[in-house]
Amino acid sequence: MNRIYFNIKNIGAIHVFALCALLNLFSCKPQNGNSSKPIFDNAENIIIADTITYNFDLKVIDSTDYWQIESLKNLKRDLLVNYLFTEFYKGAFAAYSFPDNETMTFEDVKHIEKEDSFSRDKISMIQFKERWFINKQGALVKEPISYTLGIETYSKQNTFLGYKPLLTLKPKI
Repeated sequence: MNRIYFNIKNIGAIHVFALCALLNLFSCKPQNGNSSKPIFDNAENIIIADTITYNFDLKVIDSTDYWQIESLKNLKRDLLVNYLFTEFYKGAFAAYSFPDNETMTFEDVKHIEKEDSFSRDKISMIQFKERWFINKQGALVKEPISYTLGIETYSKQNTFLGYKPLLTLKPKI
C-alpha cells in the first residue's frame, strides 16, 4: 500500500493546495451546454460531438511546410476525390451549392466539371462535418454528415490565395 507522508513544516503549502482544489471544484462549471457527463443516443453510443466541422488539406501547397508534407505523405488524394464524385454519380451522395445549400443536379455538377478552370486535381481542401461517438464496443466512430470540396485559387502573379468552396456532398441515408 502506498502511503503519503506530510512534513509538518509544509502544512502551509498543504492548506494552499487544499484551498486551490476546493476553489477549482466549486468555481469551474461547464459553459455553453458543454458537460463532461456522457450523453447517450438511442443506440447507447456516447456522443463526443453531435456535429464537428474541420478543414483538411488534401495537397501540399507550401513545399517548405514539412509538417504538412509529413501529414499527407500516405494520403491517396486522387482516390478520395474520385470516390466522392463516383459515388455522387451513382446516387450515394446528394450535392448542394455552398454556402446557400441549394440542391444540385447531376447536370449542375457535370457543368462544373466541364468548366475550363476546373480540374479534379485542383481540389485540395475538404471540409468535414461529422458526428463523433464512442460505440458499445468502445471504438471512436466518425460518422460523415457532409464533405465540402475546396479548390485552390491563385492571383495573377501565381500567389496562392486560399480555397474556394466548390460544392457540398452529403451521404443519402
